[in-house]
Amino acid sequence: MADAQPDVQDVTRKLSGQSCEANIVNVESALLHLRGVTMVDIEAKKGHVVVGFDASKVSIPQIVQTVGNQKGADWFCRAQIVKS
Repeated sequence: MADAQPDVQDVTRKLSGQSCEANIVNVESALLHLRGVTMVDIEAKKGHVVVGFDASKVSIPQIVQTVGNQKGADWFCRAQIVKS
């Protein structure tokens, strides 16, 4: 019997916030350390992050929270829904 394949999905979020772009490497690193995240692309579209994730291990709200938790002195970062 073959192992069940993970439910891998992609989500694109627009990043906003003071100095967020300057600290994008911190956001990328934090997302890659999040259990269930399989891929992070910060270069596909400026000001956005594309995250591949296993929906059985991590949720979109957890991904958004991880981005928001990347704080430094006098800056913040938010991941917003990209409208279709």
